[in-house]
Parts: sequence; C-alpha cells; structure tokens
Amino acid sequence: MGKKIVFGFVVLFSINVLADSLVPYDDGKLDKDEQKALQQTVDLLKNDTKRGMYIHETQGAAKATDQNIDSLTGGNAQNKQKIYELSAKIFDRMVKNKNGDMAPIKQMLINAQQNPEGFAEGLSSEEKALLKEISRDIEKRQERIPAQQ
Repeated sequence: MGKKIVFGFVVLFSINVLADSLVPYDDGKLDKDEQKALQQTVDLLKNDTKRGMYIHETQGAAKATDQNIDSLTGGNAQNKQKIYELSAKIFDRMVKNKNGDMAPIKQMLINAQQNPEGFAEGLSSEEKALLKEISRDIEKRQERIPAQQ
C-alpha cells in the first residue's frame, strides 16, 4: 500500500502544480474563457512536448513534480505519460464537478495530502482502474530491476 500512497501523492502534486498556475477560476461557473483555460491545462498535462516546455520554462514545483514522476516510474516514458493523462482526467472532472470553483478543489487537494487513500477512494471507477493498472506496471518493472543486477 505504501507505493500506492506515494503514487497518489505524485498524481496529486501534478494536478496541484498546474491548478495553481494555469486555471483562473473563482466564481463557480465556467465561462467560455475558463473552459478554454481548462482545456489548455488538460492538453498541457497530456502533451509531453508542451508539458516539457512548460516545466523547463517555469522550473520550481512543476520541475520537482516531474522529477518525482521520473523517479517513481524509473524513467519509463510510457508510465510517466499515463500518470499525466490520469492527472488530466482527475483535474478535468474535479473542475467540472465544482463548476470551476477553485476554493473547494484546493481544499480537496490539501485534504488529499493528509489522506491520499481517502482521495483515491473518491476517484471514479475508470480513474481507479487506471491507477491500479499504472501501479501494477510500475511495481512489475521495479521487481525486475533487482533481478537484472
């Protein structure tokens, strides 16, 4: 379960970094510009090239998050991409469910830092399945590494 918690933190932090820096919601309703900002944020999470440029330009927390994901995945690009895609799904759902009101989203993220398992329980069935799939693949890869040494 420890690896699942760490993975949950990584997903959480990748969402949190981009939530704080890109999406300017505050009134509880998604207008056309805010919907566009949400889509751009989701696209940034999903697109490796754009995400890499953003991380390079902003450094800070985004770079640290990306390095944590690299460490978790052992540098496996496919699993790294899956983590960011899962983050995009979760972030998109959270913003839409809260009608763009970032205050409760940020509170959810703060609570998730204290209780990542509780956060994971609140994921949709599809998100939970993706989380399990990625976690299993990462664990399998980590098990093979000592055997190869």
